[in-house]
Amino acid sequence: MKSRFWNWFIIIASCVALVVYLFATEGRQTIAQVFASMDYWWIAGGVASMVLCWLADAFLLYAISKEYKGEYSYWFIFRCSRVGVLFGLISPMQSGMIPTQMVMLAQGGMRTGDSATAILFKNILLTLASTLLQTGFLIWKGSWLWNLSQFLCIIIFIALFASVLYLLFLLFVGKAETLVTRFISAIIRFLGRIHILKDPQKTQDRAFLEIVQMHLNFSKIRMDSWKSIGLLVVSIAQMVFFTQTTYFIYRSFGLNGQGFMTIMAGQTFISAIQSIIPLPGGVGVTDSGFYTILNVLFGVDKINFALVIWRLLTFYLPIMTGMFMLFTYRHKEKKRLGK
Repeated sequence: MKSRFWNWFIIIASCVALVVYLFATEGRQTIAQVFASMDYWWIAGGVASMVLCWLADAFLLYAISKEYKGEYSYWFIFRCSRVGVLFGLISPMQSGMIPTQMVMLAQGGMRTGDSATAILFKNILLTLASTLLQTGFLIWKGSWLWNLSQFLCIIIFIALFASVLYLLFLLFVGKAETLVTRFISAIIRFLGRIHILKDPQKTQDRAFLEIVQMHLNFSKIRMDSWKSIGLLVVSIAQMVFFTQTTYFIYRSFGLNGQGFMTIMAGQTFISAIQSIIPLPGGVGVTDSGFYTILNVLFGVDKINFALVIWRLLTFYLPIMTGMFMLFTYRHKEKKRLGK
């Protein structure tokens, strides 16, 4: 509870700080002039691009979940996806997303081993897609980034290395049944010794059954199948939908000097920085990265406005959407239970 309070405090404080920063650096008159001159059709395009990103994310989980027992509507999976993202954004390095989605899938009738497989496979696809995009843009724009900021370039290379390690870790979890079982067993025994678990043996037996189920499911997944390749394409499309939001923001200011792929490259580098910062949404460091990398593309007179709008669309809008989805989910659960 205390950890959640500080996470929310950081998020709200960062929002207030962004607004104060904009007023302090630009002034009320300049802010009014810039927002009055913007082309809001491009902003609408950015919002639409974010919605397409969300739809693609839900489709991935929905397509994978169809392999397992249970009746799951696309709307249920979409809500599960959005609530998971909410808890991911308010937790360091998005650590709250996977447990939240597993719990919601289990409450929807999916056994834990099946939900673990679905989310594991989805994260493998997304991590692979992200790694491919980061690698491609680093090969293309690496020298430009190095000349711009050697420090940020090193951070992005570290982020790429971390993505590869994370991908290998996910594959390891899916394949190494014995080691995963021993690791989970050690955790359960420890929790039993400190009296957090009342019946560690029963919990351990249940966990073993689900681990066996997860690895059985994972052994049947073929990464070279047409379905897996198709889902990887959807994963890449999801990344593109998210990343191109920055291009829509760029065009909303009447700018057109930079190409679509150049803006995409800059935003991909920013997302890489965000992925390894141990704060909700990578607050602070990610904002500095956005300013440093895209300042030369947006121009000094527009970069502060772009930063605020980008944060609103890619961070605060998903949080507000997730909160709405969580409210409707809890309301429906209370009605179902007759409370």
